[in-house]
Amino acid sequence: MHQSLVAASTVFLTQVIERFQVGADYLPFLYLYLAAMTLPYLPGCGSFVFLQRWINDAHHAFVTLLSERIRGQVSQYRDVSQRERVTATLARNALPVLREHITFMRDLVSFTLNSSLSMAVILFLLPSKLALGYVASFVLCLGCIFLFRKTIAASSSDYEIRYLAYTDTLNQAWDNVALGNSYNEAIWRRRKEEAGRNFYKAAIALQIRKQLGNVLLAGASLLPTIFLIVMIFRDGHASPPVVAAVVVNLTRIFLILNALSALVYKVLDLSSMRAKLEVLFAPVTAPLGDASASVDHVGTIYVNGTTVQGRSQLIDYFSNIEDGRFRITGPNGSGKSSALLALKEQFGSRGFLMPTNRASLAWKGVNEMRSTGQQMISSLQEIVSLEEVQYILLDEWDANLDQDNTTGIDAVLDTLASTKMIVEVRHLRG
Repeated sequence: MHQSLVAASTVFLTQVIERFQVGADYLPFLYLYLAAMTLPYLPGCGSFVFLQRWINDAHHAFVTLLSERIRGQVSQYRDVSQRERVTATLARNALPVLREHITFMRDLVSFTLNSSLSMAVILFLLPSKLALGYVASFVLCLGCIFLFRKTIAASSSDYEIRYLAYTDTLNQAWDNVALGNSYNEAIWRRRKEEAGRNFYKAAIALQIRKQLGNVLLAGASLLPTIFLIVMIFRDGHASPPVVAAVVVNLTRIFLILNALSALVYKVLDLSSMRAKLEVLFAPVTAPLGDASASVDHVGTIYVNGTTVQGRSQLIDYFSNIEDGRFRITGPNGSGKSSALLALKEQFGSRGFLMPTNRASLAWKGVNEMRSTGQQMISSLQEIVSLEEVQYILLDEWDANLDQDNTTGIDAVLDTLASTKMIVEVRHLRG
């Protein structure tokens, strides 16, 4: 509707001029012209509201899709690169990339309708020679698309990849700068400078390629029609009404040609948009990792003093146990935390794993303003309230706890062990 009203304004304006020249009543067409210039704001503003809803729905669907994709990926839990990749995609990149792509598609459709309807009106009112210029411009613009399409797509992919690497480095700023450890800070700053230099270089390279394409598109869209307009005026055979119509619509003609240039530029930029989407959807479409090559290797460990070697023996050890308290020990690197992950993967929803970095887990009744010990007790209370949970797996639950809190929680675990199976890895001091 918006584009139809804008295109119709040209017809109404031409009728106003023609009727004014012959002394006819031109006021009805003047009113129609003014209405056609005013009313498009209403559907135009409404379209932005629907655009935002489209963006919201797309982002919600993507977050749900990626959340389901990583659900239950226990073997990949401690893979730092995968964690950073998925976290960056969900928390930072998804919304701006989807917003940019959806807005781009809306603008592409808008430019297409604007160019098509406006050109149809111009061809109806003005000499047919201008159609030849429009077709020539369109063909030349298509040639520019094929010329620049692959190089812009490659530059866009490089830009997105380097952007992700740069944001990952920036995400480590607080840990490396706020602590005041000059050694860590110096290393972080070197990495930041290198990642930033690569990202900014990729951004400039992408923009240069885009603007080179833009210059060629502008020339391809404008020069053929400029040549034909000059020929119409130099020909000397055009009738005064035709000349008047051309003069009146010169601004509209060049607006249409600029719209054509913008439209073809949008089509050229489509390869860039697709490259960004491919990077965004990589965690969804590509495998998260090979479990057989996982860092979670279970070596020789001890369960309540009994030697257990490897994942299969670990699973067999607990295969017929429903309650009791078991402590996993072993030297550094033997796979104690990996053993808990293996048990979680085996037990599924019947097992609840409390990792070392449990601060990011979502709870209903845990008050983050309370002490670490109080938070731990509240977490255990929530876990016990889950009917399907029979196996509670705790990784260094006593880390950062004072002796009083450790003793209190230790007693709680002894009580729970009468009805549930508790498997724990204790902190070094224990």
